[in-house]
Amino acid sequence: MDGNLLKVLYESRISNPGFDVSLFNKDGMAEPLCGIYTAEGLAKISRWLSNSELSNFSMKHVLNRLNVLEFPLTHEQAQCFTNFNNNEELTKLF
Repeated sequence: MDGNLLKVLYESRISNPGFDVSLFNKDGMAEPLCGIYTAEGLAKISRWLSNSELSNFSMKHVLNRLNVLEFPLTHEQAQCFTNFNNNEELTKLF
């Protein structure tokens, strides 16, 4: 992860209050692991879990129920979000 990206996320969150979550968007898909989740947003998720109100436990489903502020990534920035699903993909880096 690039520190400048985290700074962009943090500064954008500060200048855009009122959202449950602030995160990046890569090619139309949310990147939920690198995000800022407010206490209010986390409380909503906790309440939904406690009350069995989540019919699907995917992050995509949860994010659809929250007020989300998304920031699109440039092609260069998106390289920080490369997905590795197995050792073979990881070893291609070396």
